[in-house]
Amino acid sequence: MSNQQTLSFAACPNHQTNEGFNKLYRLGNGMFKCSLCGKELTRDEVQKEIEIDYAMRIRDLQVDYQQNLARLYADKKENLDVVDAG
Repeated sequence: MSNQQTLSFAACPNHQTNEGFNKLYRLGNGMFKCSLCGKELTRDEVQKEIEIDYAMRIRDLQVDYQQNLARLYADKKENLDVVDAG
């Protein structure tokens, strides 16, 4: 496997943590294999895992955006209150 190129952007669904990332390599004929657990996956299974991962990343970015926006408005209100009190 040392000369096989792994998919750095995809994870094996057999692993609950990030240890499954960068472990899938191409077998040929639309098949991939995990170098950790030996599970073989079809192209469709890998594609599904990539879509799930990106959906989770987008959700996390949306949550971060909303939290940062709320913090920004709170800071603005606090600063305007200080100016108005002075």
